[in-house]
Amino acid sequence: MAIHLVRSVTSHTSAPSTATPREQASHSLPLTAWGIAIIEAIIGYEWLISSLNKLSSQDYVRYFSPMLQQMALPGNPNDWWVSFIRHVVLPAAPQWARMVERGELGVAFGYFAGAVLWASGRFPRERWTRWLNASIICALAGGILLTLNYDWMAGAPFPWVNPSDPFDEGVNLDSILTAIGVSLLLLHLLTWWTAYRVRSRQEKRQASRRTNSSESG
Repeated sequence: MAIHLVRSVTSHTSAPSTATPREQASHSLPLTAWGIAIIEAIIGYEWLISSLNKLSSQDYVRYFSPMLQQMALPGNPNDWWVSFIRHVVLPAAPQWARMVERGELGVAFGYFAGAVLWASGRFPRERWTRWLNASIICALAGGILLTLNYDWMAGAPFPWVNPSDPFDEGVNLDSILTAIGVSLLLLHLLTWWTAYRVRSRQEKRQASRRTNSSESG
């Protein structure tokens, strides 16, 4: 009975697969890629809601400058950031407010594109995924810049133990988004760089084989 069982399993595994290449890619897609896709989709949704809140509000652009002057600048320990806001941002506050609105929307689309990229199972093998990855890297960098500015605007120090305020969150959301954004940016860069190195080695091997075959011929 054991022999027949082994034979049946062997014959079953050796049978040719009838699944399409797309189905095989979806079945072989690592769980890690799905996990990254889910994380980027969730963060993209957070950025989308934040941008839509600003775009749909009539008060954001109007009160952008008073908000900075009344809430962000007084008592802010980041002197260099305060100087930048006073001399660069406040003179053109409505334009900067619109840039923040559209910037957050662009970051959201970048995260959603990253989620699609990982879920497709084709990154970084196919060329279009590598081009799309470049735009995603730009969106991630923009998100990091925005969350860093939100941290500087709040005057938040480096997250550490604070027994004087045990009811507050240990690390604020902007710091967490900055750390996650930097991690995802490095992941996208390293994945692309590793694929580039592998492809370059394969091309060199093929070129050397062609040279050897031509010399032997």
